Amino acid sequence: MAVGTVEFRPGSPYAPSMLRRGICNLRERMVLGPFRSLLDADEPIQAWTHVVGDGDRSGLLFVTERRCLLHIGSIEHPPVLVSWAELTGWDLTTPASGSADVTLGSVDERLDLRLPLTTAGQTRKANEVMECLHRSSVVATSSEATDKDTTGPIPLPPVQRDLRGHLRRVIVTVVGVLVILISAVFASPFFPGPGALTFLAGLALLAREYDWARDVHTWVRRKFEQMWAWWKRRREQRRLRRSQRTALRLQVEQQRRLEYKQEVQPPG
Repeated sequence: MAVGTVEFRPGSPYAPSMLRRGICNLRERMVLGPFRSLLDADEPIQAWTHVVGDGDRSGLLFVTERRCLLHIGSIEHPPVLVSWAELTGWDLTTPASGSADVTLGSVDERLDLRLPLTTAGQTRKANEVMECLHRSSVVATSSEATDKDTTGPIPLPPVQRDLRGHLRRVIVTVVGVLVILISAVFASPFFPGPGALTFLAGLALLAREYDWARDVHTWVRRKFEQMWAWWKRRREQRRLRRSQRTALRLQVEQQRRLEYKQEVQPPG
């Protein structure tokens, strides 16, 4: 299976059409590609969603038939791999203020996460993750996590936008698009300027309201972090090479002084 491709159950209410599946797979290659190497070759990703961890740090949570993987923060923070056998239970609190709080309890630690529900796409992905948790062997620890009648996961409803929410979406869209257009002007050879930083700023604005912008922003930020880490390693290697050349030059000069001293003042 291709890197980052999500496997949907046949007949699932969240199974997308062919075109939508292609777009979803493209987004998932961008977002989940670096983490696919941590899983086995025969371990397809069933569902994934954006999460918010401690300190309001954004991250990713995706599940397979064997385990779940959580990555919070930048590439410098290693992801957390937890198998279903290591999880002691999971809990879901009542959604409030555009999010749902999920707790994954394991033997060693407890993971408190927040699932954003501000868009229909975020709600769909959060429900896919909840469905996978329900199908796993992990037991829900509260009655809010499952439906008492059908013993299934309670569908998380999307947050209904009021007039203020729609107005905020329009303002964010207009400002974000304008900032991206300004970044294109800055990136032109006629108007040199910080085009890349301006583009990231516009993309970050759009990521507040659009799922695709959040995925692209996550991918661009990861690439920027990788380039920054590569540049720091390269700078450290250059500094190490300079120090080695300096030490070698001093050693050669000392050896020459010693040889000259022996020629001018021979021993005895």
